[in-house]
Amino acid sequence: MIKITSANVGIIDTLSVSNETKARYYDAIAAGNTVYTPTAPFTYANWTGLLSITIDKDGFGSYLIGEGLNGGYTVEEFPEGWRNLLIKFTPGLTAIIVSPKNGDVFMVGQPFKWIADYKSSSIPFVSWREEANLEGVLPEGTPSGPVTIWSGYGTGASVVVGIKKKQLGEKYTDYDKELLNISTKYEIPPDLMKSVIYQESLHEKDEQTGQTVFVARSYRYEAHKDFDWYARSQTDAQNTPVTSTNKCNREWRGITSFPENKFIIKGTRLGGVSVENGAQLPNGYKTWSQYTSGGPLKFDSSSNPTAQELVTKNPAMGWTNRTPCWVGAGSPWNFTAQLVLAASYGLGQVMYETAINRGFDSRTGANQSAIPVEKLFEPKVSIDLSAKHLKKAYDKYGNWPKALEDYNSDPDYAPAVLKRWNNGGGVFKLIVKE
Repeated sequence: MIKITSANVGIIDTLSVSNETKARYYDAIAAGNTVYTPTAPFTYANWTGLLSITIDKDGFGSYLIGEGLNGGYTVEEFPEGWRNLLIKFTPGLTAIIVSPKNGDVFMVGQPFKWIADYKSSSIPFVSWREEANLEGVLPEGTPSGPVTIWSGYGTGASVVVGIKKKQLGEKYTDYDKELLNISTKYEIPPDLMKSVIYQESLHEKDEQTGQTVFVARSYRYEAHKDFDWYARSQTDAQNTPVTSTNKCNREWRGITSFPENKFIIKGTRLGGVSVENGAQLPNGYKTWSQYTSGGPLKFDSSSNPTAQELVTKNPAMGWTNRTPCWVGAGSPWNFTAQLVLAASYGLGQVMYETAINRGFDSRTGANQSAIPVEKLFEPKVSIDLSAKHLKKAYDKYGNWPKALEDYNSDPDYAPAVLKRWNNGGGVFKLIVKE
């Protein structure tokens, strides 16, 4: 980029540009202006042409993009990165980093504000501010340390900030980043949220690291929820009497509406009503139970098992201790087990219906595809839904013990989670790695 004024106006004749462009430059200089221009057209990505800046006597300016291969002027074919190119050719460009400051300290994954002011010392009207949200990132394998952040466009300004690793206790740290971010989002103590995940998910030893980790593909079929929500007809559910000795669950979901109907397993419901496979029934769902607490479920995988078969072959699951409501004649478990719908998933063991109620999918897209159930195994998805569900319970009751009882009705559940949390002083308390 060269600078042309009345003092060196003759240089225009040496430029490898069209006569039309030279005439434009001469007119600009005659008017008392200053021109910044390359000595010849250049190629940038798929665009070839010329970029020049004209500054008038009052410091105001304009730019011209053109001088293509055909000698004309156009902007239509100039790529989206033209702004960066314009900046690249701006003479005397400098930067001042406003935020962060030297010495600021952030945690890994913590968002922080980046603000930089750019200006040209040669062109008075060229200045701007850039803002962005950055995230604390450390070099691979580095527990903590200084990190240098540079300004853009080759301006050379920099700040040095400290990035430290924040974790929840010394064990099961594989999903601490997600737990910290999502807990902050829902205003839940992160060590409490991790205590919930510990109580809900399976744990196994990672063969590569030798560390014990949470199992993201934790799964549990819930026979009683299958009975309550899917096996009965709506009429049976509504007409079931509730007495002091028969506290039946009158909740009912059904399997013929969207999105449940996408994941039906072929078989029968109570009363012998037949159902067909849903259009999005995932392959391999019969193998999911290998990550069930108490071990893989036992059943004949060559057919679609009934709830009765699962109850009989898997006494360790405790289903016989919670006999469901009796509806009509015959076995209360005489229905095809809906292993996909009537199950809890992932690190937070969120039921499919609970996930729907917390925004995982809509109930209004009957002519569309449902969100695949397998996404509930994804750690971020599971933790987010789990936290959202727990926060809703907390907002209802105003305290964590009651919220935990709502999250999981097992009488031993809330005490176990609270003991591990210990009001912020438990095994998953927040620590910072220096």
